[in-house]
Amino acid sequence: MIMTDIQRLPQPADLDRVETGPVQFGDDWPGVFIRGDNALTIVHVVLEALTYIPKREYLVTAQLSGLVDTLQSCSVGDTGWPPFQSSPIAIAERNIWVKRFEARKAELIAGGMLVKDADEKAARDIIAELRGQ
Repeated sequence: MIMTDIQRLPQPADLDRVETGPVQFGDDWPGVFIRGDNALTIVHVVLEALTYIPKREYLVTAQLSGLVDTLQSCSVGDTGWPPFQSSPIAIAERNIWVKRFEARKAELIAGGMLVKDADEKAARDIIAELRGQ
């Protein structure tokens, strides 16, 4: 179950703040509490990991995408989320890379590669190019 509302609990009397880690309320099952600053950092890691998971792994990508949404939901007020704003330049640069990806994919398909294989190969090629490899 993904929470959409923040569950507000009283501040524990013996703690200045609750840290990221296992937490148990009364006799309930232990759970994991992730501080907002940690959660927003983890979002970047999960989003990067998602770029390496083939789209055909829909269950994995759906679960991780749901986790990203849950982790992002901890942002309140003017916390700076997202930590970067998409500028017209960033969007234009992204569009250039998307066009390069589509061109590479079309090239691979024209060369006889299966569409699903071409998608993955083109993505890997473009990522390698982005990294300067």
